[in-house]
Amino acid sequence: MRCFSLPGNSGKLARLVALQGHTFSIGSPSHMNALRNRLTALLASSMLMLSFGTVAEEGIDEMVLALRNLDKSVANNQLAQAENQLQALQQRIPGDTRLEQAQREISAAYLRQGEGALKAGNLQGAAQSLTKAQRIQPIASAQATALAEAIQQTQQKQDAQALAVTQAAETQAKAKAAAAEKAEQLRKQKLAAEQKVTAERKAAEAAALAATPKEPVARLINLQAPSTVIGMPMLDSKDNAGLRELLDQVAEDVVAFRCKVSINVRQNKDYLWVTALLSARVKKLDPGFSLQLEQNLNPANAPQLVLTPQP
Repeated sequence: MRCFSLPGNSGKLARLVALQGHTFSIGSPSHMNALRNRLTALLASSMLMLSFGTVAEEGIDEMVLALRNLDKSVANNQLAQAENQLQALQQRIPGDTRLEQAQREISAAYLRQGEGALKAGNLQGAAQSLTKAQRIQPIASAQATALAEAIQQTQQKQDAQALAVTQAAETQAKAKAAAAEKAEQLRKQKLAAEQKVTAERKAAEAAALAATPKEPVARLINLQAPSTVIGMPMLDSKDNAGLRELLDQVAEDVVAFRCKVSINVRQNKDYLWVTALLSARVKKLDPGFSLQLEQNLNPANAPQLVLTPQP
């Protein structure tokens, strides 16, 4: 009996031979030749089958490796990479139930990521993670629903807080504006009061100044002399306007310095005329003034007045 040694996969070949259900008995040379031919054909057929089996097993091994890499990416939280790997596998082995589990795992990982972002206060990051999870696994899970509700509640809380802050700021701004308006009113009131006080003070000063006796100013008399002689040439020239103007000034000095008046004229009628004009002017300046007059008639002397201030 001759033994045949087949390189590699000998176990598989033996199984294939057994599966054929053939039994060989080695005896005469003709039987040997028949056996040799039969084994040669069987070997060729078996080698061909083994080659196809190896290719199929290699394809299966690649899918297993790809699935393991996908699981590894999910475990390492490399979710973007896991998505790409899932898409590639869906194209190569569409409908494989193992991919459905991978979808659930990637979606759950995104949901955990969103929960962590929400806990850290990153509402936008949580919403983005939820969107990615829903894209991978459109059918909502209890975890996805809970995360969506938590995001909504957090958003509502933040909106309420923002509204409260805005309202507080508006209230503060209104209070500030009201305070500023009140301060402006108080400023105006204070200014008006100060202006009133100033006006009253100036009025009081003016009144006090008006009430203060003024030092009289001599119009015609010489205060350094006991008496002052004032000529009246307008009596001789019949210049009544000039006489009236002169007596206006004389009357002021008479009242201011309480002067005694001596009227020196040529005729009595001139005395009466001068007396009438001067008395009217003195009475107008000071109705209570007592005018002291002295008459001196001398036709040879020029008309004149002599004013003598009284102590």
